[in-house]
Amino acid sequence: MYEGHIPDGMKKKKLPMYISVYNRLCDFIADMEPGAKLPTEEMLIRQFAVSRNTLRQALQLLEEDRLINRRQGSGAYVSRRPFMHSASVNRYSTIETLLDKLDFSWKLACLEISVQNVDELESEILSLPKGSLIHVFDRVYRDAQEKDIVFAHLLDFVPLTTKLEFPRSGRKEEIVRYVEGKGHSSSCIVTAIIAGSLYANIFKVKANTPLLLLQQLVSDEIGTPIFFNKTIINSSVNGLTLRVDRI
Repeated sequence: MYEGHIPDGMKKKKLPMYISVYNRLCDFIADMEPGAKLPTEEMLIRQFAVSRNTLRQALQLLEEDRLINRRQGSGAYVSRRPFMHSASVNRYSTIETLLDKLDFSWKLACLEISVQNVDELESEILSLPKGSLIHVFDRVYRDAQEKDIVFAHLLDFVPLTTKLEFPRSGRKEEIVRYVEGKGHSSSCIVTAIIAGSLYANIFKVKANTPLLLLQQLVSDEIGTPIFFNKTIINSSVNGLTLRVDRI
């Protein structure tokens, strides 16, 4: 899902075996209840036909992603269900590779946002009712800071299937008119502006956020499972380009 564990020099080479095992383990525990105990290391080694060292590296990644808890002397337990299956999305696959391999349709969204009047935007966001998206963003950003990870963005419940190029001036009124003219809801506007402009331009965040962490934080906050597959964010001179791949 993200490339934080891969050195730059390896990103174009064949991925290590433990990454493949990680994805297979995600698929394996997808239907297990939180708190369920994983099979013993010996059983998993036989099932996946890998070395003990490879298995332990994969289990370490699962623990880092907070998908399992390993207890000394008592094994590993599922801490929550993963929000992806190795059959549908690979942890380190590129978007192009995924689109080549998958036979189901993806919802793709490309947003270019550049909001100049931050004070006006911030005032509108702060007026949102408690429990709305802004509080979710705050929580995820704080968690990202505390764990020394980078914060990307949140883009959810937005039925985008086409590429949108927002007006270059980035003024809120123009964005609203543009998106509404395309038949998209106001929730799309608010979400995109908050995620893209406020948190990218003010906090200078970067790409490659651990999406499994974001998914769980948001799901816990709003009580609804969030399904992200791949997010790529690139900073640009005129704003922020968000490219989102979702089922």
